[in-house]
Amino acid sequence: MGLFDFMSKDKKAQNVKTAEEMLKEKEIKENPLVKGSANVSLKDGKDKHWMVLESMTAGLEKHYFNVLRLLREEPSHGIGYKKIIKVRDLFDASVTSSFHGHVGTKISALQQQASQHMATLGAMVKTIFPIVRELRIMDERLDYYKRSYDDDDSAEVSLKSIWIEN
Repeated sequence: MGLFDFMSKDKKAQNVKTAEEMLKEKEIKENPLVKGSANVSLKDGKDKHWMVLESMTAGLEKHYFNVLRLLREEPSHGIGYKKIIKVRDLFDASVTSSFHGHVGTKISALQQQASQHMATLGAMVKTIFPIVRELRIMDERLDYYKRSYDDDDSAEVSLKSIWIEN
C-alpha cells in the first residue's frame, strides 16, 4: 500500500458521501409536500388531509404527534403551518384489534357489576316483603288493643284467640 492509495480511498469516501447527499437532495426535491404538487396548501392550510394507519399492534399516538410536529415546524424542518385544527378522531375497531378487546373487557365488567347490583336489589326486595307483613300484623294487633281499651268485645275475643294460638 503506497502513500497515494491512502489519499485515493479518502477521495472515494468523499465521493460516496456526496452521492448520499445528492440522493437526499433528490428525495427532498421530489417530495410532493415540498414541491407543492400534493393536495397540500402551504399558504393557508385549509385543505382536508387524511391519515390512514394499518397496523395490528402499533399505537396511533406516536404517528399523530410526529405528523403534528412536521406540520408545525418551520419550513427548514417541516411545513410551517401556524394554526392546525383537529376536527375529530375516528377509531374503527375490528374484531381482532386490541381496542375491540379492551372495549369488550370493559363491557363485560360493566355487565357483571350490573348483574351484582340487580342481585343485591332482588335480595333487598325479598327481605322487605316479610318486614312489611310484620308491620301490617303489628298494626292490626295495635288496632285490636286500642279497640279493647274502648270496651269492644269482638276485639277482646280476637286478642284472646291470638294469645291462645301463639
